[in-house]
Parts: sequence; structure tokens; C-alpha cells
Amino acid sequence: IVRVISVDTEQKNMTLSMKGLRPKRHAEGDVTPFDNIAPDQWLAGTVAYVARWGAFVTVTAPNSDATVDGLLAVSEIQDGYLENAQDK
Repeated sequence: IVRVISVDTEQKNMTLSMKGLRPKRHAEGDVTPFDNIAPDQWLAGTVAYVARWGAFVTVTAPNSDATVDGLLAVSEIQDGYLENAQDK
């Protein structure tokens, strides 16, 4: 489960988190359907790809079929230090 922290429709960026608020991370695709999601709303997602520095998670906008892959940075996976996202 991830949260949409912020959406920038002009830059096509979407920030995801599994914990508290952090700086922006980038998403791929049309992020417009995610524009009005509150930072405290959690969304279920599917991990599409895992790398050492984070994971791309496919999330679906509430009340919509719109999906986007957003970067869940390693720093957003848990509180405290996690060197490699593949370890989680």
C-alpha cells in the first residue's frame, strides 16, 4: 500500500510513499486523475519493478480505471535506513 504525496500534472510527476511526507519523486504516464488525492489517502498498488534505489509501483486512481507507475524511492519504504529496496 502506498500514498500519493503529490501530483504535478504539468511535469507529469507523482510522489508515492509508504511513510511520511518527503520530496517529490517522478511517475510515468498521465497523472491528472491523481491530482486531487489527499496526502493521507492510501492506495493499493502492484510492484512493477524493483531496483536498488526503489521500486516502480502501479497504482489505480480511486473511482477510475486510470493507472500510472510511480517511483517509490528506497527512502520512502520504511523509517530508518534501507540500503537496497530489493531487501524489502
